[in-house]
Amino acid sequence: MALERRVDGTYAYVTDRDGGLHVIAISQPTQPVQLTAHDIPSSAWRVTLVGHHAYVAAGDAGLRIVDTTDPAHPVAAGVYPLPYARAVAAVGDYVYVD
Repeated sequence: MALERRVDGTYAYVTDRDGGLHVIAISQPTQPVQLTAHDIPSSAWRVTLVGHHAYVAAGDAGLRIVDTTDPAHPVAAGVYPLPYARAVAAVGDYVYVD
């Protein structure tokens, strides 16, 4: 079940509560292709993009930061522990988590 999606150029980043963060090539909108699925501990609820990073609200696994410099090979870049993260948004230099 897709929970949220964000688009950056020709890639869509889609959270799937139990399936992590999916990266989908959408350069041909009628023929989208999943490039990869990046495993997220716990649940991947929401995602926001800032530059080459995806910030994922990951339930009881807190805030997960994923480097998307190479969309076909996303890499875990960091974690900010929280009791529970279900929503995330970015404004300027700040990331807000609920």
